[in-house]
Amino acid sequence: MDKNDLGNALETLNPENDDHWTADGAPKLDALETIMGEKVKRADVTKMFPLFTRDVSIGNANVAKAETKTALEKIAEAPTVEVDVGEALHDAVDVAEALLNEARSTLDMATISLGRAQEKYADTLKARDDAFPPLTNTENIREFLDEQHRQRISRHSGAAAFIRKEDAAYLAKAPVDKAFAAKRNRGTRRPVHPRVARQG
Repeated sequence: MDKNDLGNALETLNPENDDHWTADGAPKLDALETIMGEKVKRADVTKMFPLFTRDVSIGNANVAKAETKTALEKIAEAPTVEVDVGEALHDAVDVAEALLNEARSTLDMATISLGRAQEKYADTLKARDDAFPPLTNTENIREFLDEQHRQRISRHSGAAAFIRKEDAAYLAKAPVDKAFAAKRNRGTRRPVHPRVARQG
């Protein structure tokens, strides 16, 4: 429940209406519910406004009456000032017209500035296009194909470098592999024995 809504409802209660108050001076829940249009719990009233009673409401009403009376008395005592309504309206029209003219002048200046900015933008855009003409569709396609070709070459170069590196690592064999791979004459030739002359 909103505290401000409950406070406004409490201020709405009439201290002279017995239907708004209990016997001990507390605000009646059904009266608050009628004003607020929702269910009201006693615990909420006690928690949010623990000191609010019928006497407090009477005091507030008396204060409000006194303030109203004082304000009415001051109004009655205030000197009457004659106002020329026609002249005041003419002055208001003059002020409004001055504001309108000022706004129109500002709009005209803004329109001129906008036109100059648009011309400057168009000139700058033309200078850029003259210096760097936009590519035609054919040129765009050719540029795309060239870029694809460059990427393929880059990928191929990287793969070739990787393969060369792997080959170098493969060829760098261990010493024992080199020893087995080396050509040896030992055991490759049949032994030569001296011939022995036959007797007899």
